[in-house]
Amino acid sequence: MLIIKDKRVTLGGLPSYLARYQKVPLIEFDPYNLDELRAKLAAVMPSFREWIETKRRQEFFETLGRLIIGGLAILGAITLPGVIGFLAGTSKR
Repeated sequence: MLIIKDKRVTLGGLPSYLARYQKVPLIEFDPYNLDELRAKLAAVMPSFREWIETKRRQEFFETLGRLIIGGLAILGAITLPGVIGFLAGTSKR
């Protein structure tokens, strides 16, 4: 998320919280000088796009890791009783 805020406006609610704690980038602009806004956007957008791509990649690998660990846990829960039975000699082979 990128907040683009008119300098005359006071943020409230969630955008205010996000901007205050620098959770998202904030660009203020003067509605009477839109060329300045265009220049700011041109400067920040390549970095912002890169940040989005990196964040998506990071979230993908974190999700993939959770799925792999969860899958291994389920596989272990399924095979563990058979392995224990085999080792104890009570397996139904």
